[in-house]
Amino acid sequence: MKPSTFRVFVFFLFLVAVLGAGVYFLLLNTPLLDQKGRAPVVVTTHQDFVIATGSIEAQDDVVLSFEDSGSVEDVYYRPGDVVSKGSVIASLDASALKADVEAQRLRVSQEVIRLGSFVEGPEKHERSRVLASTFVSEQMLEKDVRVALVSAQNIVGNVENMMRTDLDEMFDVSDRDYRFTINVPASTKRRADRIRERFEEVFLRWRVLLNNDDVSYRQAVLTLGQLEKDLRFLQSGVTEIYDILLPFRTIQSDGEQAFLLVAKLRDSLASFIVDVVQHSSAVEVAQSKHQLAIAESREDLAGSTKSDRDTQVAQVDIERKKLRQLDLRLAKTRVSAPFDGIVGDVFVTEGEFVSGGTDVVRFISQGGFDLSVDVTEVEIQSVAVDQEMRAHVEASGDEISIRVRTIDATEKRVNDVPVYTVVFDVSSDDVMLRPGMTVDVYIPSGDVADVFSVPRSAVVTKDLKKYVLVERDGGVVLVPVAVGASLEGGSVAVVGDLLVDDIVLFEKKND
Repeated sequence: MKPSTFRVFVFFLFLVAVLGAGVYFLLLNTPLLDQKGRAPVVVTTHQDFVIATGSIEAQDDVVLSFEDSGSVEDVYYRPGDVVSKGSVIASLDASALKADVEAQRLRVSQEVIRLGSFVEGPEKHERSRVLASTFVSEQMLEKDVRVALVSAQNIVGNVENMMRTDLDEMFDVSDRDYRFTINVPASTKRRADRIRERFEEVFLRWRVLLNNDDVSYRQAVLTLGQLEKDLRFLQSGVTEIYDILLPFRTIQSDGEQAFLLVAKLRDSLASFIVDVVQHSSAVEVAQSKHQLAIAESREDLAGSTKSDRDTQVAQVDIERKKLRQLDLRLAKTRVSAPFDGIVGDVFVTEGEFVSGGTDVVRFISQGGFDLSVDVTEVEIQSVAVDQEMRAHVEASGDEISIRVRTIDATEKRVNDVPVYTVVFDVSSDDVMLRPGMTVDVYIPSGDVADVFSVPRSAVVTKDLKKYVLVERDGGVVLVPVAVGASLEGGSVAVVGDLLVDDIVLFEKKND
């Protein structure tokens, strides 16, 4: 070989070596090989899958409209923008209405301040003490009234029972003839008969008087007053009978016994009269204390009349209602996000005049998504409601968890192949999803297969194709692969021109 030819050959080898090192260096410094780790290709046994492709659908997809008419002032978001719940998406020109709202808000404040001037008075704790004292006096009055009326009923029952029992022993009551059983002149018997009939009139009046459900102070006073009056009337009647029997006391034993019964009745009635008078006094004292407490409370709480304050309270309420109505009108000039979501189509432009009910924007939920895929009649045998599966988002390369919600019982045909629509609930808290994104679902096929396993981050995308980076012959080569289901430990199944124990490069920061 000539020296010149040898030098050319050596220079060529040197150039090839430099170019090879440069290509290797460039590959190692491309985004495909950033933060590299090394791992061998292994063969693993896993559940085989069939890939069914579907697209993400929003669970909530609504069209929002203006409730009022006017000129569109602002559209704050554009298609694709993410919007939080409650955020205003678009608004009408409401400058005049806003001024009315602020003016009304000022009127409400003025009326509230005016109301405050009506209630100036003692400190809060002092007001509570005064009101509590009035309440206690009212409770005591109610208690004494109830006790007095119950006692009146007991007294009436006891008196009537006692008088009927004792008087029946000295009167012949057959055919309502109340004449004495002892031997007295006929005129005396008729006199006693009239007295006894007046007693019956009293007993009848008591049944009407004490059958009243009214337990007020006024009713108690009327009842006790009438009862005292009636008892004194009975007492006078018994005394009259006593006087009638007095001449016969020593004549015969029957007269002596009748005389003693009447004397006992007279004394018992005097005791009952004392009880009624005591209860009447207790009720009167309780009423006086209550009236005094009311008078003291009025004096202590003086500052404004009740009617003045009630009028002002009503005025404040009226002004507040007007403010609420204006706020509602103002709300109708705005379109707000009903939930966290994404703006779809926008149907209005700023400055455009619109009528009430005009569509403003299509709004799509961001949090809740569905995924629908068509599954063949063979694959559907391995699918069940509530079954969990994994899926792959094409746009981002992320894996998401999905769960079968429904399986359509009716078949449809795609390219003359029977398929069934399966709807999945999508769990994507850590993955940004948008309606329309393509998703590959790994449907179990029921078979077990041996496949190559590599770290998921070893798979790279270039020109919309999948590759793994493999070290071979001192360099790095891109080996095309088809990607299958996810495996345990962050690995993924792949099919391609690989060899067992091939060394692949992967992103350390992701694994």
